[in-house]
Amino acid sequence: MRARFRLHVLLMQGAVKDHPIRWLVTVLSIALGVGLGLAVQLIHHAALGQFEAGVRQFTGQANLQLKPHAHWLSDTVIDKVAVLEGVRTASPVLDLQVRIAGVNQPVQWLGLDAFTAASVTPNLVGQADANQ
Repeated sequence: MRARFRLHVLLMQGAVKDHPIRWLVTVLSIALGVGLGLAVQLIHHAALGQFEAGVRQFTGQANLQLKPHAHWLSDTVIDKVAVLEGVRTASPVLDLQVRIAGVNQPVQWLGLDAFTAASVTPNLVGQADANQ
């Protein structure tokens, strides 16, 4: 293994000595390609983030949702989240599957505070027409 590595190093040294400009251009081209690929990926990631934020705002989705692993989330969690720095409004939402007698499939039951939800997700509540 060491002899093989030493042979590779000797061959590369010989090639660099014979064509130093070609090796310099090759290394710079690879570095430029990697840099451009990284730049494209970063721009793509930022654009997708902006698009996602726009879609969330347009559809009225909150920026963060806490969903419990268990059946219920304690009321104290909402109080703790509401006082955190950077949290403007916290609105609890109940989203349950309820069985009704005589109905084969469970019905989705959504409960929320409409006044608090209006400040968090205004598109859920609706907008009043400014002309009226």
